[in-house]
Amino acid sequence: MDGDTEYFNSTSGTHPSLLFPSLLLVIVNGSFNQYVDRTVDELIFSRIFKGKKGKGKKEPKTKRDMELAKKRAEQEELERQKKETELAAIAQKKLEIELALRSGHLISSASCIHTSDKWVLGRIERNKLKQEWRTFVACRNFPDLVQLSQVNAFLEYWKSQLEKPDIKTLLKLDPELLQVIEELKAFLQHPAESCHLDIIRELGLLYHDMIVYQQRDLGRCTYSILQDLSDLYDPEVGIFEYLLSIPEITHCLWGNMYQCPDYDGHQFEEVKFEFKIPDTLVTVKGVYRLIKTEYDHYSDSCKSYFPPGVDNALKRSIQDWTEMNDLQALRLELESPEETDPWQ
Repeated sequence: MDGDTEYFNSTSGTHPSLLFPSLLLVIVNGSFNQYVDRTVDELIFSRIFKGKKGKGKKEPKTKRDMELAKKRAEQEELERQKKETELAAIAQKKLEIELALRSGHLISSASCIHTSDKWVLGRIERNKLKQEWRTFVACRNFPDLVQLSQVNAFLEYWKSQLEKPDIKTLLKLDPELLQVIEELKAFLQHPAESCHLDIIRELGLLYHDMIVYQQRDLGRCTYSILQDLSDLYDPEVGIFEYLLSIPEITHCLWGNMYQCPDYDGHQFEEVKFEFKIPDTLVTVKGVYRLIKTEYDHYSDSCKSYFPPGVDNALKRSIQDWTEMNDLQALRLELESPEETDPWQ
């Protein structure tokens, strides 16, 4: 190679100054030319693989660095514990304040509940004494509710008077029966302490018996009216209306006997009640009954009548009555339809 010739790397064919701009090359001839060739190759190799040499390795920490890191970690732990202690103290103080307020509220509520219970029990006792006095003054032939035989005798007398269903007789006897039902209901909610539990249970069943018989006899009397409508409707239009009432019960009947589509409803002026017949039933012969009562014999026959936690004889009588009715319904399913009376 001549001394005036420039050197190129034999491997890459690239001039060294292009790879390393800061490298100053002096091109000479002879053996020094070989030295320069080797030196340039070593520099190129070192420049290319410099970043890979010892990559990812950290320098070992000194003893002083380890002590400083330890002290820093201890200081952070102390600060964390101090902060947690402060937060716990704040939460505890807040809880104590809330508990003190709640205690005051509970004491105030307990005082109100005690006053209310005292007033309610006093009112119940006063009403009981007033009812006993009214019963005594009226000289009515009402049964003594503590005497199971007298209650049974009263119910049997009621049933005997309505062996032949008659709406007028029913409405005449209803006030006494309704009064006994109300008194028996109040007795079951607060029974006498001297009354035996078995007698209280039987009185509860008799209470529901009276309600059922009163409802059943209303149905029987309605059916007896429908058996003979000759005196109750106008044969020219085929519409009849019937109303009979007492202060406790209003019994109304209205019928479309000739399928007259012009009559799609009716209004009972006496009770201020109006109803409309659905379009699908306008051309159907039918009788509509309205019974307006001043009492409620349905609510306290449901299991949900009393809220949870209440326990009295009336609530237990509802459960006993329901179980007895379930057994009776099962028995009726096994009997022939011809053997059963729809009004029983």
